[in-house]
Amino acid sequence: MTRSIDAVALRGWLNDGQPLALFDVREHGQYGEGHPFFAVPLPYSRLELDVARLAPRLGERIVLLDDGDGVAERAAQRLAELGYQDVTLLAGGAPAWAVAGFTLFKGVNVPSKTFGELVEHLQETPRLGAAELVARRAAGEPLVLVDGRTFEEHQKMTIPGAHRRRPPHHLPARYPHRGGIRPGIDRRRTACARRPAGAGHRPVHRRTRQPRDRVR
Repeated sequence: MTRSIDAVALRGWLNDGQPLALFDVREHGQYGEGHPFFAVPLPYSRLELDVARLAPRLGERIVLLDDGDGVAERAAQRLAELGYQDVTLLAGGAPAWAVAGFTLFKGVNVPSKTFGELVEHLQETPRLGAAELVARRAAGEPLVLVDGRTFEEHQKMTIPGAHRRRPPHHLPARYPHRGGIRPGIDRRRTACARRPAGAGHRPVHRRTRQPRDRVR
C-alpha cells in the first residue's frame, strides 16, 4: 500500500529544501479549478506519456494529489510498475489541502505568472493598453510587438502582427535598434520586457490585459 501524508506535512516538505515533484493527477479542467501553488499537472490519462519528461529520475521524491477519489492511488500503482521508488499520496487530495487552510490557486502556470507580477511591480515595467497600441499603430509609430507566450499559445491566438518571442536574452541581439520593443500579452513574460530594457532599449512596454479588449 502506498504511504500518504497530510496537507501540513506536505507543506513542510515543500519548504525543506529537498527535491520534490508534486503532481496533480486530475484532468486539466479539474486542475485549473484549483491546485496547490507548486503542483504540476500530470493527468492520469497522460501519465505514461508525460511522467518520464517531468520526473526523469526513478528515485525522485514524488507526491500525488487528486480529488480524494482514488485516482492518485491508481497513478501511484502505475508509477511503481514503471520503476518509481519514492511515491507518496496527499491524503484527501486537493479538498484536504483547502480544509487545512491552504490556498488552492485557479488557472495554469501560476508560479511563472506570479514571478512576472513580482518583476513588474519591482521594476515598474510600463504598461500599454490595447486602445493606446491601436492609436500608435494608426499614427505610424515604428514599433515591434513581441508575443511573450509559448509557441502553442501564439499559434492558437495572438494579436495581428505580433512576433513569436525568442528567449529573453535573444531580444537585444535580434532588435539592436534600441527602440520600440513591446513585449506583451502575458505577465509570465514581464521578465522578457525587462531584459531588453536592461540592455538599453527604450521604451519597452507590457501590453495590459483588459476584459474583452482587442487589437485589430
